[in-house]
Amino acid sequence: MKIIKIVLLALLVLTGCLFGYDRIRQSVTGAGEGPAIQCDSDILEISVRQPQSDLLAGVTASDPQDGDLTDRILVGSVSKLIGNDTAKVTYLVFDSDNNSASRVRWIRYTDYRKPTLEVKAPLNFAAVSSGTIVRNLKATDVLDGDISDSVRISVLSTTERPNVYAVTAQVTNGMGDTARVSLPVIVESYSEARPTVTLKEQLVYLDAGSRFDARSYLASAQCLGGSVPLADVNVEGSVDTDTPGDYWVYYSYTADGLTGLAILTVVIS
Repeated sequence: MKIIKIVLLALLVLTGCLFGYDRIRQSVTGAGEGPAIQCDSDILEISVRQPQSDLLAGVTASDPQDGDLTDRILVGSVSKLIGNDTAKVTYLVFDSDNNSASRVRWIRYTDYRKPTLEVKAPLNFAAVSSGTIVRNLKATDVLDGDISDSVRISVLSTTERPNVYAVTAQVTNGMGDTARVSLPVIVESYSEARPTVTLKEQLVYLDAGSRFDARSYLASAQCLGGSVPLADVNVEGSVDTDTPGDYWVYYSYTADGLTGLAILTVVIS
């Protein structure tokens, strides 16, 4: 029994010596402390056109044992937008012992814009559904490119003008930013005798304070195969370019009791 006690005491002393040595080694060499990431600024300003690798600008990493780990830094994630053009990026790095470090900093996109919608063809139908409307729409985003598959349409609602309905088209990009536009849909039966009014565009985006000339968007007007002077086309609706919002401008021409109608949507942002 005495021998066993002596052996146990010796093991206890040896364990204490080894622990003390390891603590001294860690203090001298830095082993066990793990890596650290440093950023030269709290916020990084970047263009949406720059590659993701540019998110690493001004970021370095080091480890007491491994030294410089800058070339091992990874972009772990980029958050959804926080505000109009700002997000958070998370950096990760691992040392040779598989210890990890992370660091978060702000990024601000200097040229970010919300997703935009395009009406590829007039929203004029004899019968309408969400599917038929979506097929005439395209959505693009400065970060994600073509996001037309993400377009969603709300239920049709009536307006004060006969045969004209309102829908809301919306699309969300990968950063969680949603754009919505109120669009007009014309639902009426087809007739060869009905005049037609054609616009150069169906939906336009203008910055606040821009100049707007409604007649400049007129492309042509036809009645029974013949051209109608554009000056004879009636234009209704006003656009306040100083106030952000969605505006509709109506273009119409009537002959023999039938009216041809086109509607331009103007988004002021």
